[in-house]
Amino acid sequence: MWFAVGTMRRTSIAFQARHMRSYFNIGTISTRLCCPESKQRGSDMPKSAKTKAEKVFAATQEKDNRVIKEKEKRQQDRADHQTSLRNLRLAKEAADKKAAEKADS
Repeated sequence: MWFAVGTMRRTSIAFQARHMRSYFNIGTISTRLCCPESKQRGSDMPKSAKTKAEKVFAATQEKDNRVIKEKEKRQQDRADHQTSLRNLRLAKEAADKKAAEKADS
């Protein structure tokens, strides 16, 4: 085939595209876009393949949402931890300042 790497001579991209369209019996892009039957997305897919693809997509979306929620939870936990550390530092500084004022007077 024309797409074997390193074994055949190099051909132009236009030739490869024409050959691929004829090999896979695909019309040109312009005819596929203007045909009314191709306007429905996935209309040429078999039902079982379409439902399987939808299930895989839904599972991927759920996994992505779960990962995003975990990331947001970690960020919130870190922000809470930093806030508590800041509050402890400010309380210590206030206590040190009060102790220094008491020692000076």
